[in-house]
Parts: sequence; C-alpha cells; structure tokens
Amino acid sequence: MCCHCLKEEDIDHARYLISLGSSVFSAPYQALVVAKIGPGNDGINRNYIDQRFPEWSWHVVEFLGFSDRSLIILDGCSTSIENDPVWYRGESPRKGVIALWNFTIVRELGPAPLYMSIVSEGQNLQVYWSSVGTNYVYSLEGKESLASTNWLAIPGASWPLSTNNWTVLQTNATARFYRVKAEQTKQ
Repeated sequence: MCCHCLKEEDIDHARYLISLGSSVFSAPYQALVVAKIGPGNDGINRNYIDQRFPEWSWHVVEFLGFSDRSLIILDGCSTSIENDPVWYRGESPRKGVIALWNFTIVRELGPAPLYMSIVSEGQNLQVYWSSVGTNYVYSLEGKESLASTNWLAIPGASWPLSTNNWTVLQTNATARFYRVKAEQTKQ
C-alpha cells in the first residue's frame, strides 16, 4: 500500500507499530489492517510467498484504518480473498471491506522492493524476480564465488530485458550466485 493513500496519523500509527516489532501480535496491540478492496491487480499487491511472485487478482482500493478487532464476517487474509472473489463484489455483505488478521506493518519501504527466487525444475533453473515498476529493465548476473567482485551477465540473452523471469540450463550454469539488476529506462 502506498503512503499517499494514508493520512499522516495513519503513517504515524504505522511507524509506532513498526517500533513494537513482533509484540504487535500480542494484546493489547492487535493492529488489524482494515481496507476496502477491489478487483484487478496494481503491480504492487502480489503473493510474495509464492516463488514466482504472482500478482493477486485484487488490490487495496482504500485504507480504512487500524483496528484492535473486527466483525467476524470481515476477518480474512490474502489467500481467502484470492480464493473467493465475492469478497469485493457489491452483492457481498462485506461490501469489499476486509480486516486482515495476522498481518501487520513490519517496515517502511521506499521504492518497490526487488525479490528474487530460483527454482530447480528438471535440467533447468527457473529464476524469477518481482517487478519494481513499468519503466524498468533487468539484467541477470552471476559469479562463481562471493569472494569475487566480478558479476557477469548470464549467457543466452542480450541483457537488459523487460522480462522478470529467465531459464538457465543447469548443465550450462557456471555461476553459483545470482543477482538481478534493475535499471530505469529513459522515457
């Protein structure tokens, strides 16, 4: 959720929650995020637990506030929304409002973070990374040792590319360590 959607008092409260660390999950600090959600993805709201970082099919339309409790009908989580789009339809008694349990603010972010995962599939390494914006290109680089300072572009592509995944043949994979560089394109 971007900070321009929040009032200053909400930002201050979020910073307070960050300062509490893991104790935020203990009474009296049960700070539920209450929000109005709607259909469609927004490039930010995605499943960071899935190694491929797919976007959810819904997004936060409006932040409504923090709460210590909620009506049981509003209790939910990201996967319950994804698995039941009735959450954000007008005919639902929820009217698109959710109280996200067991979720909290853990840190303040600047630009969208870049996450990367590598999945072994047969003879290939599937490399996935999150997108940091629409005007970015990416280079996948590798090196043999962390002691080395030389990162080299992974062969097989004319980097940078606008894709956010790449297949590396394990038989040709000389690198043991990988990174993704994001560069903003000129408009």
